[in-house]
Amino acid sequence: MATQFQSAARRSYWFSVLFSSLVDFVVAFIIALFFDNTAGQAFIVALIAIAALYIFQLLYALLGVIKVAILFYWFDKKKRVQATVDEMIARRMPKPVRFYADASEYLLSVVKSDTANNDAKLYAGAALGSIDTLRATNHSYQLINLGLVLEEAIKEYGRLVGFVWDDGLDIAPEDLAEIER
Repeated sequence: MATQFQSAARRSYWFSVLFSSLVDFVVAFIIALFFDNTAGQAFIVALIAIAALYIFQLLYALLGVIKVAILFYWFDKKKRVQATVDEMIARRMPKPVRFYADASEYLLSVVKSDTANNDAKLYAGAALGSIDTLRATNHSYQLINLGLVLEEAIKEYGRLVGFVWDDGLDIAPEDLAEIER
C-alpha cells in the first residue's frame, strides 16, 4: 500500500512539474511574440527567459534553505533533541544497541520487540510513520532535520540509560567513557 502511494505521489509530482514547465514556456513564448520576434526568435528568447527564471528560483530557494538551516542548528536542534530524549524516557524505550545504520533501524527494532511496552512501540511507530510520510511527500529538508534529531536523541538516550552490544550484553552508562576512548 505504501509503495503504491509513493509511486502515485511521485508520478503526480513529475506530471505537475512537466505541466507547470510547459505552461511557463508557453507564456514566455507568447510574451516574446509581442516584441515582433519571429517564431524561432521567440522560441529562443522563451527558453532563455525560462532558464533564467528557474535559475533565479533555485538560488532563491537555496537561500531560504540556508536561512532555515542556520535557525535550526543555532536555536532549535538542541531543544528538539532534549524533548525527544524526554519522551523516550517517559515511554521507557528499550536500551539502544550500540551501533545503528540510522534512527529508523532503532525505531523498527522497538516496534518489533517482544519486551518493549506498548507506549514505546506506539511512540516508535509514530516516529516511523512521520519518517515515511516526509519521505513520500518529498519534504527532504524536514526529513533530514528529523533524522538528525532522532539520531542525536538515540545517542543521548543511550548515554543516559546505557547501550546494549549486538550480542545482548548491557553497557552501563558509566562504562561508556572508557569504551569511547
